[in-house]
Amino acid sequence: METSGRRQDAEFSLSSLTQMIRDNFSSRFAPLEVHLEHPAPEDPQPLERMFRALVRYLKPINRLIIARPDAHRVFRHEEQGLLATLERHVRDLIGEATPVLNTTSAARAVIDAHLGLTAITLDRVAAALHLGPRTLQRRLAAEGTSLRALLDQVRHARATRLLAQPGPQVGLVAQLLGYTDPTAFRQAWRG
Repeated sequence: METSGRRQDAEFSLSSLTQMIRDNFSSRFAPLEVHLEHPAPEDPQPLERMFRALVRYLKPINRLIIARPDAHRVFRHEEQGLLATLERHVRDLIGEATPVLNTTSAARAVIDAHLGLTAITLDRVAAALHLGPRTLQRRLAAEGTSLRALLDQVRHARATRLLAQPGPQVGLVAQLLGYTDPTAFRQAWRG
């Protein structure tokens, strides 16, 4: 059973993120939908007014669903020299991350984080892992898999979870899985 603290944490986190986006990038920002794990309150209107979006309850995870163009829109440009300096400073403060022992797990995490937000390509996954594309291919092959196989696994797991929810919309599921149209998703699902 979910505690009220967890419920408050979810609402606070998503509302804070929404307000941060509005304060720093676009005062008109509104997600397409907001998903919350907990049951609906007696009066859901305050949350809907705050988010300026439909709020759905009893979902598997807490999240904001945003339009693809908003996810890709560049709201402002930062001074690259300052960013590089700040990134070096942060790396010095926290130390270099412990290397991941398993390339498959690392690639799967990158795919899962970016699926539905951007195209999953060998170059992008390799860049996220600070590897060259051929190095990534070789390491995955040595571990008995490929980027295509990992992408299919992540899509299948997410599709299974999304389609298990009441009233799934195939078009939305297809979009969340990174398919350009629902027909491609249906064909892949049947396969």
